[in-house]
Amino acid sequence: MKRILPILFAALLLSACHSSKEMDPSFVRGDGLYLQSGGKTVLRYDPLSWQLAYSADRREFRVFSDDQSSYYILSCKTLPTRVGESITADLEWSSSGGSIHKESGISFSVKQIGDDGRIWLWNKKKGIGLVVQVLQK
Repeated sequence: MKRILPILFAALLLSACHSSKEMDPSFVRGDGLYLQSGGKTVLRYDPLSWQLAYSADRREFRVFSDDQSSYYILSCKTLPTRVGESITADLEWSSSGGSIHKESGISFSVKQIGDDGRIWLWNKKKGIGLVVQVLQK
């Protein structure tokens, strides 16, 4: 019994630890456009007070509040076209706190592509996920 208790205690500790870098399955079931970091939704697009921009030529997605205090910009080396592929991109975001976060040359896995042009991207190493949208003319 004395040998089992430390093993059970260690197992309990390990099972309680959940990496915030792992993608929560609900990430691809979420509505709208949003950015997650560290297991939390940092930014969420609100169609009443936010704007979207997309440039196929620059391979760039922009999601920003009307006052531009909160935003995220994804500049892709190649546009994501199919689930399972990996793309490289530069990501910049700022939330209402004012700090600007930048990730250059970050790799994203394409987790889902919706019929409405939304694309779910996830970076496991940094625990960053975001949803962008290809806007049709």
